[in-house]
Amino acid sequence: CTNCPLQPDCYAFNHQKVSYFPVKNKKKNSTKVFHDYFFFEFNQHTFIQKRKHDGIWKNLYEFPLIENTKQLSKDNILNHPNLQIWVDEKEFNIKSIKSYKHILSHRLIFARFWHLKCNKMIKHPSLKKINMKDLDNYAVSRLTEKYLHDIRI
Repeated sequence: CTNCPLQPDCYAFNHQKVSYFPVKNKKKNSTKVFHDYFFFEFNQHTFIQKRKHDGIWKNLYEFPLIENTKQLSKDNILNHPNLQIWVDEKEFNIKSIKSYKHILSHRLIFARFWHLKCNKMIKHPSLKKINMKDLDNYAVSRLTEKYLHDIRI
């Protein structure tokens, strides 16, 4: 402040209130959300969908998703109507479940990625079947990218 050309006209300097400026807005509270992603694997293929909702992830690809405002138990997830639609009561084995915490400016995402090895083909109009080797050709969120890196795909 001592070398500032605006000093003669500066209210804060002239009233010894420099420490009060600039006014810092309080940080907004982040909304907590819980994402359960499903990495279905069938004969070296997986299934993705394009995100259509508005937001920073619009038009990015993602694994099938169940989104909640609270974390669901393993039993609640395995009996969730969406999962039952996707797997259509077909047999699968849980290969792994990985958890992540992802911080955005307005959201705190607690994500779980369920790697499910399916014994039968999944057919659902909103899901796109792709070869697992081709996952790098699709734009995904940083969260999904971290997961794919961790499982070495």
